[in-house]
Amino acid sequence: MKCLILILLSVSYLWCHSSCADKIFDKHLSFPDINGLIAAFGDFDFDRITDIFLITDKGLSLELAKGNIDDEEYLKKWPKIKCSFDPKFGEQIVGVIPSDFTGNSYMDVLIVTQNIHSSQVLADSNDKIFNIWLFISNQTYLQCNTLQPIVKDVKSFPTVLDFDGDMITDFIVETKDCQKMIVFGKTLKSECFEYLKTSQHMQYPDSNAFIDLSKPNDFAADILIRGVNQLEYWFSNQGYDSKNVNNISYPNRNIYKFIGQSTFADINFDGVIDHLIPVCKSDIKTCTDPQILVLNLGESGYEWIEILHTKQDINLTFTLIKLFDYLDLNVMLRVGDIDLDGYPDAVTVMREIGSETTRAVWLENCRTDDNKFGREFRFRWISDDSLSNGVIGKHNVDLVSLFDFNEDGELEIIINSHISDEMTFILDAYKNSEKLSSNFIKVLVTTGVSNDDSPQMHIRTPLIGPFLCYTPAEGDSVSCGGQLSQSSHFSLQLPFVLFGLGDTPNFVQSLTVSIPSGSQTVRKRTWEELIPDSSIIIIAADNPDNWIQKLYLDPKYYAFQTLITLTSICCLLVLIIAVLHRRDLRRDILEHKEYRKHWLKA
Repeated sequence: MKCLILILLSVSYLWCHSSCADKIFDKHLSFPDINGLIAAFGDFDFDRITDIFLITDKGLSLELAKGNIDDEEYLKKWPKIKCSFDPKFGEQIVGVIPSDFTGNSYMDVLIVTQNIHSSQVLADSNDKIFNIWLFISNQTYLQCNTLQPIVKDVKSFPTVLDFDGDMITDFIVETKDCQKMIVFGKTLKSECFEYLKTSQHMQYPDSNAFIDLSKPNDFAADILIRGVNQLEYWFSNQGYDSKNVNNISYPNRNIYKFIGQSTFADINFDGVIDHLIPVCKSDIKTCTDPQILVLNLGESGYEWIEILHTKQDINLTFTLIKLFDYLDLNVMLRVGDIDLDGYPDAVTVMREIGSETTRAVWLENCRTDDNKFGREFRFRWISDDSLSNGVIGKHNVDLVSLFDFNEDGELEIIINSHISDEMTFILDAYKNSEKLSSNFIKVLVTTGVSNDDSPQMHIRTPLIGPFLCYTPAEGDSVSCGGQLSQSSHFSLQLPFVLFGLGDTPNFVQSLTVSIPSGSQTVRKRTWEELIPDSSIIIIAADNPDNWIQKLYLDPKYYAFQTLITLTSICCLLVLIIAVLHRRDLRRDILEHKEYRKHWLKA
């Protein structure tokens, strides 16, 4: 009977898989009431639903679109969250970074602006000057400090990190007088670290990172700085110093004339974070041969390997986008496991060759034997001309990222576009309809820092730089990821880590989580035998023994699974009862005939 039940469940599961696999991204969502440029993601009110920070009013204002899974609209403007700069001062928003910068466990917002009245706005890219502002939060509103920046005249975007391991976000910037100045959270005091000084300036645009980059990983958050001439890997050894710096060359500039932004993900399921860079073999304006490189540590040292599948007949290339005449949107891959097969995919904006039309593209992470890395990105989905949102006109894609509208572990593609010759921003999305075909585990690591209003350990702001690795039920392989490892230039990272488990609904053997520890020993903890298709929230404290784990299951998913199981069991029981009843009737008939024969002979 157990075998029959398993067969029935397997058949129903495989039927769902085969019927759903070809429906991915078949539902187009539009948001006519939401207009603005996506700047960052974060759960502002701690309801476990991701919200979106938007740049509106042509760069003058910050607004919030609140996530809502109980309504078909999914996103609604939150009217009481809006901060605006006075246009007469010329400050225009170019960056938004939500995190806890004050130590009250609430989600503050760091704002990066560029003054359009300044001569540097049109100067060489490495001479741009920015101001940094802090909007402090108390969970229900933001204090809009638009009069006095906390740091003036910096030459780089902030690289957010937890430098001292106190679970309060710090950031590094370059100024005219200090190559690497650290602004510490809570006190907001700055300090110039001479021992972090190198012979080069930070590159603009930078895509610095705060994530474990060691091989094998040691669960300590390292720092990557993209300099003008080379990459600086600052490996953590209970702190950071010049003795643990490894300088790595960029891809050969004689071959690759254009080098885009860096992205970090474990794309080959080996437990090591890989460094990805989109490139072109010609100038970006004339590029016809886009490529993606991954940094691989081989026997002969570091080497860059091409991993974009170019045999497909796709007339697309990378492109730079400039908005408001001052805001640069650079070439960057945004990664996430869309098909939940365990290998992170990528989305990006590409331009039709010979045209100014831009498209959103999903690049699927696939196995290959064509390169020594063993993985490659292939074009799987390209947006069409359905980005209308009820507005007539030619639309160009400006930004593309990933989002989880239902908070169910299934990623959707969210797109910013605008009408040609106008700055009316439009928000569209394509929902992922591939249901019940793959499993996942979703992990969020939040601060355990308490405040006067909330002395208990509740779900609060996601930490910067946690490192997570899981081991599946079968095999010894490990997959790893970092939470909120990048912040500059519209990195648009979701405030959680999502691991795809593939089509096997077995439990997760183990999950190990670490948080940045500064000069302390690595703080980490491991949990065993976790349920798939669950969202796990880790509330961290200074002592890992005091960490709290909260597990949430998707009720709709499990209700549907339970319904299928119970229906299958009921059908099987009815079938068994019918067979047994039929057999009993035949036996009764035979016995009756034998009885009649016996008495007739007598």
